[in-house]
Amino acid sequence: MTIAPESGPDGFEPSVTLVAAELLGSIYHGIADAHGADAEEAGFFRDRLLRADLRGHSTQGSALIPYVDEMIAAGQMRF
Repeated sequence: MTIAPESGPDGFEPSVTLVAAELLGSIYHGIADAHGADAEEAGFFRDRLLRADLRGHSTQGSALIPYVDEMIAAGQMRF
């Protein structure tokens, strides 16, 4: 679902995409699993990022995914 809030004074109309917590948690778990995490690590990864997102701290949740991907690809992080 996409929600378009009222435009600001500059006419900019930001949009927000809402994703169900269960789906987002499943995505996080799948990302960790695809990068070699065991079930416990994938669950921890899912829970921590999801908790951050649900508290409104997406910079500590969903926004970290591209960074985590880069770090794993560069060998700087692993599960």
